[in-house]
Amino acid sequence: MKILSTAHPVLALAMSAVLCASAPAQRTYCATLGGQIYELDIAAFTTTPAAATGVNLLFGIANLSSPTELLISGVTAGRFHVDLTTGTTTPLTGSGLPMFALCNNEDNGKVYAASLGNLYEVDATTGAETLIGVTGLINIYGLDYVPSLGAFVANNPITNSIYTLDPVTGSSTLIGPTNMSSIVGIWYDRAGGKLYGICDQNNAGCVVELSLATGAATSIFDTGMNLVSIGGDIGGGGIPTIGTSYCTPVANSTGVPAAMSAIGSTSVAMNNVLLKAEGMPFNSFGLFLTSQLQGFAANPGGSQGNLCLGGAIGRYVGPGQIQNSGLAGEIELSIDLTMHPTPTGIVAVQAGETWNFTAWYRDAVGGSATSNFADGLEISFL
Repeated sequence: MKILSTAHPVLALAMSAVLCASAPAQRTYCATLGGQIYELDIAAFTTTPAAATGVNLLFGIANLSSPTELLISGVTAGRFHVDLTTGTTTPLTGSGLPMFALCNNEDNGKVYAASLGNLYEVDATTGAETLIGVTGLINIYGLDYVPSLGAFVANNPITNSIYTLDPVTGSSTLIGPTNMSSIVGIWYDRAGGKLYGICDQNNAGCVVELSLATGAATSIFDTGMNLVSIGGDIGGGGIPTIGTSYCTPVANSTGVPAAMSAIGSTSVAMNNVLLKAEGMPFNSFGLFLTSQLQGFAANPGGSQGNLCLGGAIGRYVGPGQIQNSGLAGEIELSIDLTMHPTPTGIVAVQAGETWNFTAWYRDAVGGSATSNFADGLEISFL
């Protein structure tokens, strides 16, 4: 299963586009003006076709909660979700304001964009934008968040320089000139700690590394194609979490309670949810439980903990689903929403349903064997 201006004088750079994006497994994406998305391997100097979106003037692209789902922005055609597995492009209902750069901050899971000289937050579901502030720059072609700076980095094609943008006010501060007149997109690689850009010089789609200290660009290679956007992986930032925690768990033999979390997408169609339980005792066996009803039962069956589920409770006990917490004290499971366990059999989760999850695990207190539960996690599916 799957665990995402044209001739205006101010927009010189020959209708260039910009993007920043993120996806797991070191995936980096590029796009053409005609809307063809490629996966870019900077280390191997290769490009691989990923999707033909049909969106002309594709100026922005950002990862959503899945490596196969992207949010893209066309200058004249609004915003869309793109499923890289099926190639399906779905228009969103949000504003059609042209976006010349689009990216996500992996620290908070939110999407951001730049249009002309303004910084916006973008609703990844509807595509609607909310103004954060005026940057003071005439235009921005390229945007990404750099955790070490606590700020966005933006490329200004008018001054051929890169700047930091305050995430609260949008105000800009100069880093330095790139010394290149054709950079049209930037992307920060969290895993490698480097800032990259792509240029449309002579339609070669050149890839460059940009200094976060001075702004200077160093050429890496040419793709040989008119690529005008670049975006990339989540590095160490993690995929945005989904679900809402509830209920109070009991501390286990480690002195802390186990905690539930999930990453992925609440979209049933995406079928992309990874459950995780942390804070368990080392080398302890555990499994995940699920129900449509929440509940509270103290010490059920002699357990030391609180069960935060009620009603008909399903258990993930299939092959490979009962796991050992190892030395990390955690277990995780990619669940298949079309094969959801209940006491009476397997069901498929439907859009509009809410399901609750917890984890049961073995423990030992004072030399006596017992068990415990994590807190509850509620996920409403779309």
